[in-house]
Amino acid sequence: MMRRYGNHSARRASDCGSGSMAGVVLILCIALSLTVLVAVGNGLICMNRARNTADAAALAAASAWIRGRSEPCLEAARIVASNGAQLLRCDMDDEDAWVDVAVRTMVAFIPPIEGRSRAGPEMCGAAFIEPAPSGHDLAVQAHVPAFTLGEATSGWGLLVW
Repeated sequence: MMRRYGNHSARRASDCGSGSMAGVVLILCIALSLTVLVAVGNGLICMNRARNTADAAALAAASAWIRGRSEPCLEAARIVASNGAQLLRCDMDDEDAWVDVAVRTMVAFIPPIEGRSRAGPEMCGAAFIEPAPSGHDLAVQAHVPAFTLGEATSGWGLLVW
């Protein structure tokens, strides 16, 4: 026969089920963490998709403009639609195509993510293109500044932006 001293059995009875509640709280914390991780991951994927779609659409519009097509934004709209995005803006400024797109996320509380891009000829940094001297077979000649690579490598090379 077992003797019970004091209120020991009452204290043990009040702890019953506390392990189950700790397990439920742990599972809820893990589920919430995974939900946040999936939402952030989907946002990053959609951000890259919006940026890439805008780049491709701007390049398509600028290329269509250079080829003499009257509606280069139709080409941009085709590219955007094929990537599952929405064309927000397509403008031509001289030879530059400016494109804004939106990509819907799969997460209800994250709004559509926008991407913006510009494509067209431009003098980039110190690099520029000029016609080749007469008598040469090349149509253009590119001038790119030379930069030293430092003492870690021997010699020097060209840096193209």
